[in-house]
Amino acid sequence: MGREYRLSCFSLDTEAIITFLKQHFAISEANNSLWSVVLTGNTTDTQDTWPAVFVAFEYDGIYFCDNLTSSDASSIILRHLLDFLLQTNVKIQLEEL
Repeated sequence: MGREYRLSCFSLDTEAIITFLKQHFAISEANNSLWSVVLTGNTTDTQDTWPAVFVAFEYDGIYFCDNLTSSDASSIILRHLLDFLLQTNVKIQLEEL
């Protein structure tokens, strides 16, 4: 159980976002639509089986799940993701699910 959000925006380039995440974080595909994201070099996860964040790409935005394993890591990942999205979007809507 974690905190779930939807980040909605007008312009969403999934491949560019995945490239950005790979450049800044350690990511891996958890299944065909869900990606796990952790800070690069993070070896101090409190729960080995859960990454800091899961993301999934939807037609109108990004599903973002903070797994509550590391509030610092999930905050950093969310901030960088928002900054990246704001480069191509004037407005982003953040909704808690």
